[in-house]
Amino acid sequence: MNTEEKADKRLAVRVTQSLKDAFNEKARQLGKTESQTLMALVLQFVGGEIAIENDSNIKDRLQRLEEEFAALKQASSGEFIASGTRIAS
Repeated sequence: MNTEEKADKRLAVRVTQSLKDAFNEKARQLGKTESQTLMALVLQFVGGEIAIENDSNIKDRLQRLEEEFAALKQASSGEFIASGTRIAS
């Protein structure tokens, strides 16, 4: 972002009153204004510090985690059987 560029453009988003109130309360607790908080979030997003995942990415990650969990469960089950102690699953 060009630091000499005039910040006169606006972003608008519609939210519920309860979400707006919760956002403002959280910003206030941090000693920030609504604008300061939104600017920090926008800069983090543009800088790649915050990622927004789409549903397919989340589903893919969940599937991989479920497969890893099943493999770990199976491996640890075999270890317990080998040691003579079987834990019911």
